[in-house]
Amino acid sequence: FTRGRALSVRNAAAALTAVWMRPFTVPIDRLIMPLATISETPAVSGAPVLPSKVSLLNLGCAKKQGASEEMLGELASAGYTVESSHNSSSVSGDADVVVINTCAFIDAAKEESINTILEALQRKERGEIKKVIVAGCLVQRYAKELADEMPGVDAFLGTGQMGRIRSAVGQSLIRTDQLLDVAAKPHHRWLDTPTRVRIGAPWSAYLKI
Repeated sequence: FTRGRALSVRNAAAALTAVWMRPFTVPIDRLIMPLATISETPAVSGAPVLPSKVSLLNLGCAKKQGASEEMLGELASAGYTVESSHNSSSVSGDADVVVINTCAFIDAAKEESINTILEALQRKERGEIKKVIVAGCLVQRYAKELADEMPGVDAFLGTGQMGRIRSAVGQSLIRTDQLLDVAAKPHHRWLDTPTRVRIGAPWSAYLKI
């Protein structure tokens, strides 16, 4: 972790801090960039072998936990080994992909999300993980700013695109360009998965109504 990289991280954090501290006045449809052909069919021939593990970092409120459990269920049903965590330092050393489900409800949540993304990108630069995917509320609200300030992130998914996490992970492993999938008017539907992968207490579960 060189001094130059440290300055780069601080500059990125400062730029994003300036973004979230100002009123959000830009219409969301002006921030939407077309997804780079995420689909169930790989964009290039020779689909990769499924990674040994996808680690999902769940940040924020109970709504995030429900969405994270759905994404983990979607990935597990596709054959990925999955794990969950609340910080990047506890991600397993054998995790190939890190998915960060962000929160943007209050400034402290935004700061936690940004710091977690930056820590994951540092691990990616050190070769400890291959890909970083960022999802959730922070992406939905600041899609273009995040994509501009964090080119090292491999894919961004808005709050209405959680059902495409399987494709996002698969595409990120075979593409070099950044994927951005954010709907102007997100609408959540329960994913068509056999089960959620529970990450909370075994005697309770959150239900969205």
